Amino acid sequence: MEIKIIMKNKCGFNLIIKTHIFVIVLFIVSSTPISANAQTVEEMYKLFANNGYLYSYDQTGRLTDYQNQSSVTKYEYDLNGNILSKKTLSRTLNQWQLGNGVGSNSQFVSDVNGDGKSDAVLFFKDSGSWYVSLSNGQQFTSYQKWIAGHGVGSGHQFLADADGDGKADAVIENNGSWYVALSNGSGFEGYKLWISGHGVGANALFLSDVNGDGKADAVIENSGNWYVALSTGKGFEAYSKWISGHGVGATKEFLTDVNGDKRADAVVFFEKEGSWYVSLSNGKSFIEYKRWIYGHGIGSEEQILADVNGDGKSDAVIVNHGSWYVSITDGERFTSYDIWISGYGFGSKSYLLADIDGDHKAEAIVIYPNESWYVWDYS
Repeated sequence: MEIKIIMKNKCGFNLIIKTHIFVIVLFIVSSTPISANAQTVEEMYKLFANNGYLYSYDQTGRLTDYQNQSSVTKYEYDLNGNILSKKTLSRTLNQWQLGNGVGSNSQFVSDVNGDGKSDAVLFFKDSGSWYVSLSNGQQFTSYQKWIAGHGVGSGHQFLADADGDGKADAVIENNGSWYVALSNGSGFEGYKLWISGHGVGANALFLSDVNGDGKADAVIENSGNWYVALSTGKGFEAYSKWISGHGVGATKEFLTDVNGDKRADAVVFFEKEGSWYVSLSNGKSFIEYKRWIYGHGIGSEEQILADVNGDGKSDAVIVNHGSWYVSITDGERFTSYDIWISGYGFGSKSYLLADIDGDHKAEAIVIYPNESWYVWDYS
């Protein structure tokens, strides 16, 4: 994809520089442009701060979008190259936290104090320490240690509401034993064993509400078999098989509500063909799976399921070379995908989607190796 940046110099002349998406030219208004690589959002942010615009073109040379600090304008064309639509979306791109999480093993974004805004949470495996930076809707505040010694050397860590009080709890799994440290809104309380012998050698483990009672359940997948241990709010019940033969050989598995009935569904993704298969939950089992979309995410770097439009249903999002493509769910399938963001996330180590400002729509979050947290929010 070709990129063109246009700015005016002191004499009032337009300066036009073209390059490829992997190298974006960055310069400040002056008689002599200053160029630099812009492979991170930090450098793109500087470009926008100097009133610059970023222009993107497809392989035929057609303008696909242009963006600045506050908006993105996107074009759609028919088969003859005529413009079908021009749509402008307002947005903000802000740094929410700097230096939060250096040396951490896992990073999470979930609401731990019950105010409806997802918070930034870090886990350090060597000490079992969990640090929380609460969201105030505009930034992540200074982090605080909420618990230590919980999950030292553990295999898996989760952050989800296990007791149904609206606050995400710190949960770890190690060799089939699941320990839960409940959140009281200002810290994680002492951890307790909720189940043992559940998930040893599993391909994937999840913590999500599959029966719609508001409490996250312990779910594992192994060789296409999905086993569920329902939460009582004080422990996980004995596990039972909810479906067989779903996801054998899949690239990635998910557990989230894609049809809006408050029950998390079993979703699997196959990268080679970009196929997403969904097995809906009826509260007692996962029903027969169906393919919801084909050709979405072939060769992509990251795949995420989250509600980006606020309708209560998780949408299929893929990220590739800084481009974020979204396939909205209508409750029965994932519709045709569309590009939502261009050039966001170069050089980052983590891509996340979560509602951190309480508007019920997930924002795009990237974390860089220097532990800078950036948030991209469409309105």
